[in-house]
Amino acid sequence: MRLFKLTVVALVAISFVPATVLAKKKFVNSYVEFDLPDTWQCNQEGGQHVCQPINPDQRKEAIIVMASKYKGPDDDLKQYQARLEQKRKVKDIKGKEYDSKKQYLRSSFIQGTMWLDSQHENSEVPGFVTRYLATVAKGLGIVLTFSAHKTKFNSYTADFYTMINSIRVRNDIPAEPIEASADLTRLGGALTFGPDGKPVEPGKAKKGLDIKFGPEKDNTLIYLGAGIVALVVAYIIIRKRRKNKK
Repeated sequence: MRLFKLTVVALVAISFVPATVLAKKKFVNSYVEFDLPDTWQCNQEGGQHVCQPINPDQRKEAIIVMASKYKGPDDDLKQYQARLEQKRKVKDIKGKEYDSKKQYLRSSFIQGTMWLDSQHENSEVPGFVTRYLATVAKGLGIVLTFSAHKTKFNSYTADFYTMINSIRVRNDIPAEPIEASADLTRLGGALTFGPDGKPVEPGKAKKGLDIKFGPEKDNTLIYLGAGIVALVVAYIIIRKRRKNKK
């Protein structure tokens, strides 16, 4: 009877475990999904999805831009690789021009998809380091850019690692056009920042699909419950042994 009571107490205690322990925040759009740190938020900017830190003071330090289009004649990994090998020129808001510098280019296999993985300096925003992920999968050309100011890039490495290593191309790609405005021939949008810290995109774009957030299935509750019950049982066994010795 006592064992039953203690087990009930343990299970009640589990019910008060914070929801943040049981689920992860996940970014989901019409073509990719990945784990999103709690300190980041994502919005739709024209025909692209954009993620930035929630902290207003950090919004000018880092940005993630996503774009996709249905596969065309210019969309294959060989052509993407050739573009990532090329130097690019970007301008700041005063018109000063900068040459990009490639730091590396490699292939990375992530969550069942082969991606071109490349890092450049001054290729999207002057003074920023940008990591590119580009692939052609499930009939789509997809490009994601992870950018942070070069003096702050190391501060965002852990967040970028979380997002990049959990990225997955979705199976249920919609039949209707998505993010149809994306021009992947540039492998990036050469974004600049406005006075409000939001990215300013060149040109206009058609509206894409809304962002959805959903919990990821997690076995934390099961493991935690089993652990508590095991501790209760072990405690009772030890007490009984002590009594028998007496």
